Amino acid sequence: MQVKDGLTFQEVNAACGVKIVAPDLEKSIAGTTLHLANTKEQIENAETAIREEWRAIYEKMPIMCSVCKEISPRVEFIANCQKGNPCQVQ
Repeated sequence: MQVKDGLTFQEVNAACGVKIVAPDLEKSIAGTTLHLANTKEQIENAETAIREEWRAIYEKMPIMCSVCKEISPRVEFIANCQKGNPCQVQ
């Protein structure tokens, strides 16, 4: 069933039943902040906030080492790789 009529609200306090329509929405990351930007300044501020939020998510993204089968945050994994020892095989 497709609903073509809808209501517009300035603010929503619950996510139950909220339909979000936007171009390229499939490229978004679930659980991140939704930003509304109409002016050039708002767009720039939103882009900055999105980059910071994405960077925080990306740095904590878990990576599994194929050698030792351990999972570690991306930042720790890369730091260990740069030292020459991505994992300690025992």
